[in-house]
Amino acid sequence: MVVFCSEGDNITPPQQALNWILDVYRDDATLRAFGQTIVYLRHLKVGHLGVFVSGSVARKEYTEIVGTLDAIERLPPGLYEMLIDEDGRTPAGDPRYRVELAQRSMSDIVALDTDSRREEDYFRVVAALSELNAKAYDLLASPVLQALAVPESVELQKMMHPLRAGHWAFSDWNPWLTALGPWVSWARSMRAPVEAGHPLRQLEQLWVDGIGDLFDLYRDTRDMSVELTFYGLYGFLNVLGIPKPGERERSATSDAERVQREIAAWVDGHIASGGYLEGYARMALLLFHAQGGIGRDDFVQVLERLDAMPEVAALDREARRRIVREQSLIIAHAPERALATLAELLVTPGERERALAALDALFAGEALSDAAAALRKLLRSTFDSGTSGPVRSGSPGRSRKSSPAA
Repeated sequence: MVVFCSEGDNITPPQQALNWILDVYRDDATLRAFGQTIVYLRHLKVGHLGVFVSGSVARKEYTEIVGTLDAIERLPPGLYEMLIDEDGRTPAGDPRYRVELAQRSMSDIVALDTDSRREEDYFRVVAALSELNAKAYDLLASPVLQALAVPESVELQKMMHPLRAGHWAFSDWNPWLTALGPWVSWARSMRAPVEAGHPLRQLEQLWVDGIGDLFDLYRDTRDMSVELTFYGLYGFLNVLGIPKPGERERSATSDAERVQREIAAWVDGHIASGGYLEGYARMALLLFHAQGGIGRDDFVQVLERLDAMPEVAALDREARRRIVREQSLIIAHAPERALATLAELLVTPGERERALAALDALFAGEALSDAAAALRKLLRSTFDSGTSGPVRSGSPGRSRKSSPAA
């Protein structure tokens, strides 16, 4: 799932575009338990309509999103931010971009909302009043309006709408303006450009700039007054406790607690189960998360090296996704225990050395971050100090219960 939002969008700002993730999944472990991969991208200034129709956005953001979809499908479950930076130019002179997929957590989304989502409590009041207004309209106003809504009155209302009246009032439909027709044609025939330094041209530009500034002042004043009115009315009703938390809120809280219990129980039962593939996947994911982020092209190369491994090539797509989803869930819910129990998945010294060598080959040529390099040393020391676990019976890839949200 890819979410594209903009800081310049005052209709659906990033907070509103991303806060639903917190409401649906609550924390990183729940997001990974459901096997979801969410990538969000923030533009710094484009407006609401520009998100959909801007040519510059289409040439940069949308082009890079489409070019990254295959990589996004292979990302481990979790939350990511797509960062696009200019990286030189092509021989034709067009900009070339570098795409990085940076790992994020729910706390990063919370940090985007400076008022800590306090205003969302007011929308419960808005919803309650909207439901009351809808019921009152259906009961009192709707029958009367339906009786008066004959075709002639509907057409009259359409013609008298301010947006339509503003057009036909200054058209040939207005008899008071009919005499201006010949003068309009004469004015068009007499048009002639003037030089930039002409006093009237400068006066025109000054007038245009002044009108633009007045519209900006009106817009900002209007937005602030609407916001203050909203907080004053609905904030006051919210302080009074109108409405009280309903069954929907209580049910959502209960469901979230139940999911957390199921996740904890599943992790406790599976954190030490599995074999070489599960252990290697957990090591790779631990290192991937410690890296913090990876370039798109670098990630594609990592995937190619991963697919070339015989153990991975022998698995079908669903089996690969299951292993990655389960190990991602374990790491998100219990990262310290996930590291400590690796020795129970990779029992023999041969398995551990083979997994470490495969891990080095997987990230060969990639510049590890300080955290990833430290984790790489910690993995080695964990195996060096660990003792061999119990001998397992059966194959390493034996069937197991799926994760709670699988």
